[in-house]
Amino acid sequence: MGTQKLLALAFCVVQAVAFVSFGAIPAQAGMTGFVIAQVAVGGILIVLMDEVISKWGFGSGVSLFIASGVSMQIIQRLLNPLTAEGTLPSAAEGAVGYIPQAFQTLAAGNLVETAASLIPIIFTVLVFFLVIYLNAMKVEIPLAFGQVKGFGQRYPLSLLYTSVIPIIFTHAMLANLNIMGQMLADRGMPILGRFGEGGIPESGLLYWIYSPQAATPRDGLLTEIVVSRITEAPLPEITTAWIPYAATVCALTIIFSVFWAKTSGQDSKTVAERIHNMGMSVPGYRRDKRIIKRILDRYIPYLAVLSGLFIGLLSVFADFFGAVGGGIGILLATMIIYKLYEELAQQHMEDMHPALRQFMNK
Repeated sequence: MGTQKLLALAFCVVQAVAFVSFGAIPAQAGMTGFVIAQVAVGGILIVLMDEVISKWGFGSGVSLFIASGVSMQIIQRLLNPLTAEGTLPSAAEGAVGYIPQAFQTLAAGNLVETAASLIPIIFTVLVFFLVIYLNAMKVEIPLAFGQVKGFGQRYPLSLLYTSVIPIIFTHAMLANLNIMGQMLADRGMPILGRFGEGGIPESGLLYWIYSPQAATPRDGLLTEIVVSRITEAPLPEITTAWIPYAATVCALTIIFSVFWAKTSGQDSKTVAERIHNMGMSVPGYRRDKRIIKRILDRYIPYLAVLSGLFIGLLSVFADFFGAVGGGIGILLATMIIYKLYEELAQQHMEDMHPALRQFMNK
């Protein structure tokens, strides 16, 4: 654990140097060292606070910070009544928040902009309920205690078996490839592509695997297409880039999902040993971990693939339809909060007030 913590602190510094030096986090001239130190200290503080929450609370501290940051971003994008400069909205410049923006454009009689403001809100709610619904889909393996007759339980295997870890790895890999491509392009070797303003790829391999969401003028390609059709403007040129981007994200999430299931103790063999050590077995079979593994092999390998595929598709779906917070953002926030709810329900259900316990059960 001490080695893990030391490596985490070292990576905070290395990643801060990489992100600032290669332009992922902009810094003014003469302020590069200060920005690197600021980013590194922020990462170190998160590592230390994660340790406090893991020791004295429940769940993961890093997951809680991610969910809090995304939730704050979603609330600001939905409800902020001010402009981007922090002033009151006017006829020339509207509010940042989608809901105030929709009321403002509706009052002005601009139905096109009202529709453009409502589309991200609708699909944010849709993605939220879709993630909750898929999270609730489970395969339950019946188990029985060998020494206690008539008493058993079920071992749940969720459809989103590996949770959000594959999409985190995928976006981290794509972000690091983007930084590497910028570094090579700045040194006259545009092997991975050429970059325009804001570090957005304009050609090469990275153009086809970089999120087109960042290059669309509006929040979501669907919004841009709807507005283009209503106003009879040409469709955005970035449309075709969604196909290779979606294929790349889904392929990477499947690979990382299978990898994570095998290396994090969620594979059939490790789960079977865990169940066997608890003194449990599958009813109708003799108590043998090889039998438990054979039964789990019917589900876990396929769930690992399906989990990665669905997470990748949900991320691309949310980006395409302009869900507030972005595809990965709303996925992380929703699934982390759902996991915290599950842990709270499992660990503290008996300690709760009866009214709160009834609410949590619902």
